[in-house]
Amino acid sequence: PNDTSAYCNRKVTKVIRVVETLKPDGIDGVAEICPGGTYTYFGQTSQTGVGFTWAVTGGTPTTYTGNPLTVTWNNTGPYTLAVQHFSLSAPGCTSDTIQLALLPKQLNGPLTISGPPGCINSVKSYSASPAQHPDATYSWTISPVAAGSVIAGQGTPNIQVQWNNTAGPATLQLTVYLCNDSLVQT
Repeated sequence: PNDTSAYCNRKVTKVIRVVETLKPDGIDGVAEICPGGTYTYFGQTSQTGVGFTWAVTGGTPTTYTGNPLTVTWNNTGPYTLAVQHFSLSAPGCTSDTIQLALLPKQLNGPLTISGPPGCINSVKSYSASPAQHPDATYSWTISPVAAGSVIAGQGTPNIQVQWNNTAGPATLQLTVYLCNDSLVQT
């Protein structure tokens, strides 16, 4: 049998089918996340006979396989989410991965309030900077309460204050909230 000059050796062949598993079509879900928040993601596919395997960095998934996937993101990043297909039938091939670019919503600081000194019985405009994420909420307060009132713009970075007929020191304070975080400026 090891003699190469012998002509009676059997030739054995096998046809191998090489299978390609295509990558998922996409990931549906929120890409701008609140650190510490919980979100659900859906792997999108036009293929049949495939499952999903997920890879998560910066968060805790409910499971690493299946669809959909729920992730509770950590309070700090970096954050990545990737998914690939696997064939449900033999030989169980896997696809290339696709990723969803995740961005944490963050407050920009430090806050500053600009505007003129107040005069009794007058209306003055004040504004906050730097610009914040569109989901941020603004809460303006005046202390003592008798000193004045926010008459326009509450909930926005730009307000008008009606200063009352009360002379003396007054404090205009702004708190900006986003996700589970806040910044305060007096």
